[in-house]
Amino acid sequence: MRPTGDALLKRWHGMLGLSRQSPPSWYRDRLREELQERRLAKTRWQKLSEASDVFFSSSRARYDGYPVRRLPPFVISRHGLVYTYMLAKFTLRWKFYRTAAIMCNAPHYDSVREVVNPSKDQKLEEVASRHQIDPVAFNKAAQRSIDLANAANLPFYLHLTLHQLHLITTYLIDYRIEFPTHPSEKTQGFSMMPANCENASSNVSGSMADLQLNQPTTPENRSAFDHKAVVVGLYGIPGSGKTFLLNKLKQELGQTQFSFYEGSEMISTVVPGGLDAFQSMEEQEKAHWRRHAIDAIGKNCADSGQVAVVAGHFMFWSEEQEAGRPVYTLNDLEIFTHIVYLDVLAEVVERRRLDDTERSRPSTSASHLHKWQQEEKTQLRDLCRRHGILFSLVSPSPTLLNKVSRLLREFKYHNEEYNLSQAKIKLDDVVVANQRQLETVLVMDADRTLAAEDAGALFWKRVSDSRPLQGAASTLNTLFSSPLGHSYTAFRQAVLIYEETANDEEFDTLCQEVALAVTMHPEIVSLLQLVAEQKHVGAVVVTCGLRRVWDKVLERERLSEKVKVIGGGRIADGFVVSAAVKGALVARLREVHHMRVWAFGDSPLDLDMLRKADRAIVVVGEEQTRSKTMDVALTNAIDYDGLRAHQAVLPSNASPRLDTTKLPMIKLTEPAFVKSLLCDRYTHDGLQVLCATDRNAAKLLATRMRDAAVAGPDLREAHRRVGWYLANEFVADVMGLEQCPIRHVLGHQTRGYQLFHEQQTTIVALMRGGEPMASGVNDAFPLAMFLHASDADDIKLHHLQGQLTVILVDSVVNTGKTIVKFVQHVRKLHATIRIVVVAGVVQAQCLSGGSLNQTLARHAKLHLIALRLSDTKFTGSGTTDTGNRLFSTTHLS
Repeated sequence: MRPTGDALLKRWHGMLGLSRQSPPSWYRDRLREELQERRLAKTRWQKLSEASDVFFSSSRARYDGYPVRRLPPFVISRHGLVYTYMLAKFTLRWKFYRTAAIMCNAPHYDSVREVVNPSKDQKLEEVASRHQIDPVAFNKAAQRSIDLANAANLPFYLHLTLHQLHLITTYLIDYRIEFPTHPSEKTQGFSMMPANCENASSNVSGSMADLQLNQPTTPENRSAFDHKAVVVGLYGIPGSGKTFLLNKLKQELGQTQFSFYEGSEMISTVVPGGLDAFQSMEEQEKAHWRRHAIDAIGKNCADSGQVAVVAGHFMFWSEEQEAGRPVYTLNDLEIFTHIVYLDVLAEVVERRRLDDTERSRPSTSASHLHKWQQEEKTQLRDLCRRHGILFSLVSPSPTLLNKVSRLLREFKYHNEEYNLSQAKIKLDDVVVANQRQLETVLVMDADRTLAAEDAGALFWKRVSDSRPLQGAASTLNTLFSSPLGHSYTAFRQAVLIYEETANDEEFDTLCQEVALAVTMHPEIVSLLQLVAEQKHVGAVVVTCGLRRVWDKVLERERLSEKVKVIGGGRIADGFVVSAAVKGALVARLREVHHMRVWAFGDSPLDLDMLRKADRAIVVVGEEQTRSKTMDVALTNAIDYDGLRAHQAVLPSNASPRLDTTKLPMIKLTEPAFVKSLLCDRYTHDGLQVLCATDRNAAKLLATRMRDAAVAGPDLREAHRRVGWYLANEFVADVMGLEQCPIRHVLGHQTRGYQLFHEQQTTIVALMRGGEPMASGVNDAFPLAMFLHASDADDIKLHHLQGQLTVILVDSVVNTGKTIVKFVQHVRKLHATIRIVVVAGVVQAQCLSGGSLNQTLARHAKLHLIALRLSDTKFTGSGTTDTGNRLFSTTHLS
């Protein structure tokens, strides 16, 4: 069924994500200001703009839970232009501030959600201050857009890129909006713009006349906004502080958007005769009134639109009894949407109960209270998972009130629809922030796709190594094997488990430890490095797992600036990623952003995005680490759902999935794959040449190499030193360094450095003249593989598999034909590997228009490093041949 206009407005306000205002009177005061400005408007366009402000203020108040006016029934001839103008203006203002934050490199640009008019005095400074952005940089970035708009004689909020405007209009049209029509409206189709501006003016006036002052929003009018009423149970054993916390929450949150109930007081209200009469009833009759009480709370909540917070008991258990007596009802399980459990130390509860002067509590030992508490938590977790209720465990701390308040505010608006809208906004932000003209995007899963490891499993292993775990609460395996499966609710529950396991600082530390234990597939790293250099191809990681871990992994690989991660793991992320979200984001890239999508995944959670992509690549790991349920799901997707995919086996010696007819194999390093991905359009800087000719160190080193009196072992030693120098001075700069642990001379562990991905580097000595210099390079990088090659064909595929860089070393480059032959051969074997050529002497002519420069200019990720350039066109032979001089064979020539 198509969404109504009310549903559209709800989605739109959810996308804007503006902060709710306090006190509630702010909304009424704001609306009065807008009405006054509308009355003072003179021109047609001023009236249109101010009318849209009135409609915005009214709809925002309604969305935030403070309805001050009812929007009139939608009549196209009266309201079409106003709604169109309102949606465009405020969406573009929102995008304006977000873009300005991105342009000035604000670290938390995605939290900038503003729609105030920046043309008004001091608004830019106010926004910058609210979001802790440098006001000078922010004002400069914003002013650039405003100045450009003024130059074009446009209002600032209409001067954004056509692409951004397209995104907004597509977002609105994408939902096929069907507004509820006025009975007098007979037309089946309509134009969003009236025939002329005169009609526009009268339409605006009519729109304003339809607004009815002070008329409350009725349940019928609100129905398009409603989802299941949010009812939160506040549980904990008697003495854990439920009533105290409930009263604090009432003061903190107010009672406009929230309502608060003490379970026993609610029972006293609904039971004739009150609580005393209830206490004298049989258990069956008590259960009836408990059901009646929770039903009444649920109805009140549904009617008012408030979030209900209900403090109650799950079970009673005296120390003499063998087992506790549950007092929950099936109605509780149907009505509660969330449960917050106060997990207070049993010893603290025991002391509180003894010190309680207001209530008479039986004496109960700490050991029994602990057993009671554990039983409640175990049963509640299980019941919540079987009934789709989100369960959150909170412990006493100085920030408990703030934490629970934050949870309740988030529970109020977070649902599956909102979740998807936030994920789409994040994707749009990634696209907008990318300054390149992207045509193709790689969408990659993370766990067991980018790397063989599952970061979630490693996270829980780290937690279990550092602290005792409490059964099903400790891992996600039980959660995802429960009736919740891999649903939106399951992933939301996973976030709450992460929240209860570690605070923000602990979580970040754990993620850092996990990231260090993750090793990305070198084929994936090499591919992403190539993609990062392209202007028309980009990549984004979309993970159901821990965004923070993969942010850190990509940062370590120096890919984080170009490859962004969309994922969750914390409430602050704002959304979770499920299989449905992955599929929706791929569809959005294709249908809204009009991009070609290559999707990479490894598990059933990736099948939806693989189906919706233009090209699908199933990443297949080793049998002991790959998904155990993928084969059946993949077969069904291919046989019945029309999936057409290839498989990339990583590492290359792993066995393939299914059969290679049903799921053909592809290699990510093959030239044909890269050519297809890049559409045969490489973006690169050509051959990058670094030369030490004018450096004093180079002059000293070159002296020994050119001295005719130096030959044999002495000359080989001179070449070795040159290789060592060029490796340390230039290759290290080109490839970068990474930290490594070393033992200090004083005996403690400290930090050292080595070549970035040194163990995934192959040094090739071009025989025979390049061997001594290659040995010097190897001295600098001792962890690298060392290979002798008399001919290019001596380099085999297995020498490059799993490697990220190959260093070709020769003593002299004359025409460059030999180097070209080696480079082309390497590229045939591995299309994305980085190639660095190291040489002692390079003839300048082969670089300035010669075959070397012309041929290699078409290759990406290629550097040439030389000790010196020579203008001499002489090619050595016999006694002047470098190889003969190095190995004392001049007499054989």
